[in-house]
Amino acid sequence: MIHRVLLSILLINFAALADSATLPAVPPPVVPGAETLLQAETMVYSETATTRDVEQAIRDARSAFRTIRDPRLRAYWEARAVLLLGSHLNHVGDTRRAAQVLPEGLDLVEEALRGGDFSDGLRVLADLHSQMTLARGMLHMIRHGETAREAAARARELDPENIRALITVAGFYLNAPRIAGGDTKTGIERLELALEMNPPDRNDRFMIIGWLAEAHLTLGDKAKARGYALEAQEIYRESRWIRKILQEVER
Repeated sequence: MIHRVLLSILLINFAALADSATLPAVPPPVVPGAETLLQAETMVYSETATTRDVEQAIRDARSAFRTIRDPRLRAYWEARAVLLLGSHLNHVGDTRRAAQVLPEGLDLVEEALRGGDFSDGLRVLADLHSQMTLARGMLHMIRHGETAREAAARARELDPENIRALITVAGFYLNAPRIAGGDTKTGIERLELALEMNPPDRNDRFMIIGWLAEAHLTLGDKAKARGYALEAQEIYRESRWIRKILQEVER
């Protein structure tokens, strides 16, 4: 879940996409199983559940998603479920299993996008490739980095209000080396913009604030890092990620 990986290729010529054509957005409606997936996501972000519990919740969500008649919409929601599982497995250090499950998510999201691009489908595609890089390493980045970079940029173009797409873009700037376009200050600016959008989803807010804490720690501003970390801890007190940031601040 907490991406810390060199995503250099994802940022090469990133700014060049700013003038590309805008594609029609297809906003996904709420469907049966979405609430169950949100519960699984909360388990992952709060770090309060076992992998077995997370997997069961995701299985339940996918079972509900399979009742969706529209094949593209069904594939999109199932891809989100696979992304969440892969992210969790990477976060707990089981990269071998993450590498096994994530390819299904790529197949699913490609099916969802086959009839036309839409913002969050592209965002999911970018995030799946990021998680695959965590699981499989630099070779995946070399082969698929440009696809992920373009997907994230287009997701923002199609829907500037897509907060998760903005978080994804911020993550690229935060995690890539400077030689490949990484820029912590630019990443912070993107996160601050996302925060100004007043995200209604507590998980989105937690991720934004947590990454702001980590980014300011990287810049050496421990006061700001501590402030954001404490704010994130108010959302999920058991988060080991946030605890680690606070430990670094106190050193």
